[in-house]
Amino acid sequence: MDKKEISDQVRFNRQVNYTIIKSLWKYMHPKSMIEEFYKELNITRNYVSRIVTGNRYNTPDLTRKWQSKTKDGTGLYVLGLDKSYMVGEEMILLDRVKVSEWKDYIKYKYEEPKGAKSKYARQDFHERLWESFRFLKAGGVRETSDRAIDILYYYMVNGHARLEQDTKDIEIKELIQAMEHVKASDWKSCEDSLLRKSIKELEHQLKMARAVLNYKEM
Repeated sequence: MDKKEISDQVRFNRQVNYTIIKSLWKYMHPKSMIEEFYKELNITRNYVSRIVTGNRYNTPDLTRKWQSKTKDGTGLYVLGLDKSYMVGEEMILLDRVKVSEWKDYIKYKYEEPKGAKSKYARQDFHERLWESFRFLKAGGVRETSDRAIDILYYYMVNGHARLEQDTKDIEIKELIQAMEHVKASDWKSCEDSLLRKSIKELEHQLKMARAVLNYKEM
């Protein structure tokens, strides 16, 4: 048994965070089996169910799960979110869903007897959740903020976490990418003053790059 005593706040944070994680994946991959995603996290559907229902008799030990890696490329860490979010110490926040609405949703879905009122409340909440997902933007490495939901969305869009290696040498990478798009016709149509300024700057950058390379090869 994977039982572990946790506070009510941590339990609630886990319910919210993992509901967002699995719901956003379903929103982004409506025709795919979610088990494919769970394999990346090294968890099962049943394991997630125990988290989102707030199971008090068989509480998953997410701290141990975070620390364990069966093989490279799988585990709770792959999303790029801090451990605090994946174990429930902090809550993933959405701009258009209040904490009070999460509490009502969890109450209607897992705690109160099923009925017409709870059914409509759950449906209304899912519509609000989907609406909040529609406002997320697929920014690149530079545009993606450090907010948990934006880091999570980056993973969903790109299929990998926003890691430090993604931001390393970003100015050089963007320079090369921009230069690859420039054609001879662009230089021909370029204003003379801008052309001269471009040549001067390119020569300056080339001089610096050569100096650095020569130093490294010494």
